[in-house]
Amino acid sequence: MKFKLILLLFIVLFGKTNAQEISLDSLNKLAKTYVCVDVKKSDSLSNIVINRANSKAHLNQLGFAYKNLGTNLLCLRKLDESINFLLKSDSLFKKSKNIRDQSKLLNNLAVAYRIKGDFDKALNAGKKQLVIAEKIKSDTIKAYAYATISTIYSNKALVDSTAIFAQKALVMAKKLNIEDLIWKMNLSLGIASQENKDFEKALEYYLDLEPLLIKLNVPSNLTMLYNNMAGSYMGLKQLEKAKISYEKNLQLSIESSNQHSELASYSGLAHVYSDMDKYNISNTYYLKTLTLAEEMQIADIKIDALSNLTNNYYALGEFKKAIKYGEEAIALAKEKGFLKKEIETYNYLFLIYKKIGNTAKALSSLEAHNKLEKERLEKEKSNTILELQTEYEVEKKGLLAQNALKEKAIAIEKSKQNRNYFLGAICIAILILFSSIMFYGKNNARKKAELISLELKETQKRLALEKQYRHSELKALKAQMDPHFIFNALNSIQEYIILNQKNLASDYLGKFADLMRKYLNHSDKRLIPLSEEIDCLNMYLELEAIRFEDKLEYKLIVDKSLNIEDIKIPTMLIQPYVENALKHGLLHKKEVGKVLISLNTFSEKQIVTCVVEDNGIGRKRAEELSVKRNLLHKSFASKATESRLNLLNYGRKTQIGVLYEDLFDTDNHAIGTKVTISIPYSKA
Repeated sequence: MKFKLILLLFIVLFGKTNAQEISLDSLNKLAKTYVCVDVKKSDSLSNIVINRANSKAHLNQLGFAYKNLGTNLLCLRKLDESINFLLKSDSLFKKSKNIRDQSKLLNNLAVAYRIKGDFDKALNAGKKQLVIAEKIKSDTIKAYAYATISTIYSNKALVDSTAIFAQKALVMAKKLNIEDLIWKMNLSLGIASQENKDFEKALEYYLDLEPLLIKLNVPSNLTMLYNNMAGSYMGLKQLEKAKISYEKNLQLSIESSNQHSELASYSGLAHVYSDMDKYNISNTYYLKTLTLAEEMQIADIKIDALSNLTNNYYALGEFKKAIKYGEEAIALAKEKGFLKKEIETYNYLFLIYKKIGNTAKALSSLEAHNKLEKERLEKEKSNTILELQTEYEVEKKGLLAQNALKEKAIAIEKSKQNRNYFLGAICIAILILFSSIMFYGKNNARKKAELISLELKETQKRLALEKQYRHSELKALKAQMDPHFIFNALNSIQEYIILNQKNLASDYLGKFADLMRKYLNHSDKRLIPLSEEIDCLNMYLELEAIRFEDKLEYKLIVDKSLNIEDIKIPTMLIQPYVENALKHGLLHKKEVGKVLISLNTFSEKQIVTCVVEDNGIGRKRAEELSVKRNLLHKSFASKATESRLNLLNYGRKTQIGVLYEDLFDTDNHAIGTKVTISIPYSKA
């Protein structure tokens, strides 16, 4: 009655056309609250939406309605009908471009296909959900997609794939704190490890999961955990821990009236006590297993309990009871078709009869055992042969299909050849026609050639402008470089003045002024004679020798075959490398620093080679000192020199090259640095 009043209220409030969209949305939301809880109410509301919605104007609302109907059918395990409605919903969401809700729907569709056993379609739906999650950048949907795919692989018994996707889902679930996924994926990873016989790894997942499930306090989830945990302990032969896990499972099962879990606990405890050789306690639990299995009509567990009671009573020497339960186990196994248990129990009876000296029955049991074992092996062999035959038939059909396709392809190829001959004749006719057209098209071609010539000239102009631009950049960079050296020199003069060393300051200032005069003369020149560069280097080194006092020795050696007046090189090219040797190599050296500068030439290649060699602390130690002083950025001179080299090398076939070489003594200690600069030159 209450539900009908709610329905009437919705129809009254939202009956008008201009409020129809709100009404449909509200009905869908209400229907969703009843999904899988009150299926009739949920379906009634969803059907109202379907009847009232316009198939073109309300695609989204129809999509939600069909999704609710499909999900209800999934809960009722009406899988074919569920899939039909979910596919309709998927189509509607796709048309309305509502990919977010489409991705959520695909999760339900994957579940429906998985339960039905159509794993390929389930996997396809899960992967589609993952693609959409990537597209809309939703980590939550991505986590659920990974979990869905993992579960499908688990059903396909693909343990490694199960673990891979479960791990991905777990990482994202922990990041997003989705507790429902965290415990499910931990459990899934534990089961996958258990199936791989990696019981220790499985227990890591189970023990990590236990506090969360205790916090969530859902008994059915905890019983699932403790049952699997006990199985792993059994695999490791840690029987006491297995017993504790089964006892926890049993207590929760009884408290929550979970008969399936209770049955698993009884059976598990019976196995544990049997492995402990505590057969009387084991039998108590097997009898409880037997009683509950009969009540629940679960034949396989009942047969297992009867067969194991046979073995336990045999171990206790109570042969009458052992024979009684053995015969019951065989009768039920024969009736239900559990061949392996029947064979196993016949083996127990053979041992019992042999023990008590009943040779006839022992022989009869052995014959029955051997006969059934032979049947089992023949059945397995027959199944194997059948599988091979099936594979052969499939391959044969495949080969026949391939041959048919080949014959068809040959026929098509012949048809193509005939068509090609015909087309060839047509092409010849067309070529003759085009030849005549081309004759008249020469004038157009000439005009196009003129246009291309004009474009080429324009391109040349652009290249010339670009070259001028590069040249202007180079001048600007040189202008940056010179002030940097001036700054360092003036600092030295200032230091002499502060220390009241007027003569040194005056001497240094005079030499500095001469050097600046030369730099000013060079400032507008792209190239200078090598002789002027050498003069500048001499003057620069004299200035630095004064600043270093008695701690600097230098030599500048010029090859006599070098025509220093005729050879022209870019201005102030060598000085930055000499400065770098002094500043980083020799400045921190306690002993006398030495710099050797040598200039040679390869006249046939028109290259001047300049070698700057110092006996400093080495590049590695210099870098360590820079780090200690927090000088993590490149020095101005290094950056400027590097940029300048890039500009100078722009468009050159033979480029200026710089090679650094660290020098070491026989004990592998740094004894300096060697820099080789290869400079292509032009003659005056």
